Amino acid sequence: MKKLLFLTVVSGLILASCGSNPKSDAEKVCNCRENVMKKAIDIKGTRSMADLNKEENDKIDVLVKECNVMEDKFKEKYKDAKATEFKDAVDACFKNVEVKYENKLN
Repeated sequence: MKKLLFLTVVSGLILASCGSNPKSDAEKVCNCRENVMKKAIDIKGTRSMADLNKEENDKIDVLVKECNVMEDKFKEKYKDAKATEFKDAVDACFKNVEVKYENKLN
């Protein structure tokens, strides 16, 4: 019985340590933001972002807030250790996304 309990605990720790790190969590945030940009482009079509109505802006705002909540959870997770690594990874990833969609959002 003790061996089974020990193996269960060790397996859980291994899975927990393999499942998440600052870079992979930053990529989740970045993917969320990229999806917001894609959705905004779909919503706006050929119009400018300034021409969106309130309902369309609200849809985009909801998606942005979801990404912000996710990012805040990860910031809390890494607030002490690896906070800089997480922030730098988010910034680097999103910089690439911004370049990719720069002309499509104008």
